[in-house]
Amino acid sequence: MKKIAAIVCTALMTLSLAACSATVSTKDFTGKTVEGQVKSVNGSDVTVQLGEVDGSTLKMGNEAAEFVLDNPTVTVQDASGSKEGSISDVTQDSAVSFKVGKDKKVSDVTVRKDVDSTMTDMSKSYDGK
Repeated sequence: MKKIAAIVCTALMTLSLAACSATVSTKDFTGKTVEGQVKSVNGSDVTVQLGEVDGSTLKMGNEAAEFVLDNPTVTVQDASGSKEGSISDVTQDSAVSFKVGKDKKVSDVTVRKDVDSTMTDMSKSYDGK
């Protein structure tokens, strides 16, 4: 009986975590600029929860997308302006803006330290600009 209860609890926890996570987008972002919050970085592969910057707030939606950082130019933008950055500035939970090329390769990254990325609207889907 304890084993059955443990299995049921594990299944319920897994389902509840899956319901809270963003779905991975299959959209083609070639030629677009996308904004969002970095969810994971694995070498040159980056997963971003998509959103849009509205003033000083990053509004995140219900989708994530995977991109490849293809030796990008990195700019860090904060309240005092913009400066040259490096790939090490692209970290988990940072707000970013990507210019996406063919095959989800990103050549230009702006790390947005000038926005608050705490607002989430899980009912929205973002297609890039």
